[in-house]
Amino acid sequence: MAIAGLASCTNEDFPKGEQGHMKLHNVAIAEPAGTRANSAYTDEQLAAMPKATDYPIEIYDAQNNLVKRYETASQFPSEGIPMNVGKYTVESHTTGILQKKMTSPYYKGTEPISIQTGIVTDVDVVCKMQNSKIQVNYSKEFTDLYRTWTITIDDGSETALMFNNEDGDNPAPVYWFFEGDVESLTVQFQGILDSDGAPVTDTKVLSKDNFQRPYADDDSQTFTGGDQLIFNFEPSEATTGEMGITLTATITFDETEESVTVYLTDKNLKDDEGGEGGEGGDTPPVVDETPSLECTGGWNVSFSASEDEENLPQTEVVVKTPKGLKSLKVTVTGGNTGFGNATGFLQDLEIIGSEDLGDIFDGVDGAELPKTGDKLYKFPVYAFYSMIQMFGATDAGKAHEFYMVAEDMDGTVKDGTLKITVTQ
Repeated sequence: MAIAGLASCTNEDFPKGEQGHMKLHNVAIAEPAGTRANSAYTDEQLAAMPKATDYPIEIYDAQNNLVKRYETASQFPSEGIPMNVGKYTVESHTTGILQKKMTSPYYKGTEPISIQTGIVTDVDVVCKMQNSKIQVNYSKEFTDLYRTWTITIDDGSETALMFNNEDGDNPAPVYWFFEGDVESLTVQFQGILDSDGAPVTDTKVLSKDNFQRPYADDDSQTFTGGDQLIFNFEPSEATTGEMGITLTATITFDETEESVTVYLTDKNLKDDEGGEGGEGGDTPPVVDETPSLECTGGWNVSFSASEDEENLPQTEVVVKTPKGLKSLKVTVTGGNTGFGNATGFLQDLEIIGSEDLGDIFDGVDGAELPKTGDKLYKFPVYAFYSMIQMFGATDAGKAHEFYMVAEDMDGTVKDGTLKITVTQ
């Protein structure tokens, strides 16, 4: 009876023929977890923004001809519509047209479907962000130092994104559409010092290699929709003594944040100022590429054995190896017998690929093992805190010690010791 009922339906938008039925089950927005593209808006502004149900619904046939359109998803008949047998694409997107430069995110989703005779096909359309949020921030030292400046971000297309001093000290974010396969961005800085009118210029290239993806199912190696790029500008003084710019570019994806720092320096140095052949010479500052170890909150940590878990510090040892990580070892010395016995296997242990540490990290949010070649790794000391609390206070005058040794691909070694004292 159901099949007969469907066959008896007619739809003036589709020529008669063998038919099935399509129902629109849901239209939703999948916002990148770490990007939070609308985070600059208040709750009231967010509430007033269009929802996925306000997006149009468009149906295209196998030849990409538009065969049916509804102004909003909410207008799509709840009982569905009859359709001729065949292959189609259902599309939904932010109202309007995706442009190269916008003031808000643009979402779009497509779902291929196959209509079969007498069959009801449910369709879910998930809309993903097609453009990327780009934000430029300036430190007060930067705005005090420079009279004028122009920053150009070039993705290789016919149009480059530009910021300058006329945009103010806190320019609004831009939502930028990366067309084609964009593997790197060229960042160019041109500034005039307020003190003496001297120019400061340079060009650097920022690559997306080694960064996480904006969506979990996106394995693209290029800049794509959903990225959030934050460029932080502040002054720096090169080792040659000339004033330059430190540019920290923060790329945020899927709750992961990594930074790459490049240096923009004065290209107009003379020979006697460290340049390479008069005006136009380019002598970048000497960048320290040796390994470094830093500990969030310092190298001495103290807390109570009865402290609530949510109040414990998120202690990490941050390992930076600009030339790539070759080896990272840890030796743990217990500040009491219980913890010392439990961690007896952690003696000069290679962390890369360690199954024992992998078992400890398993199930701990954010805890993971490093990989050979990593330039930045955060050793999650906090993964041991529940075990540390279980064994109570450290002995008088003692602390749990995590001694770590990092070696880069050039064989350069850096070490550090974290001490953890536990009170009763």
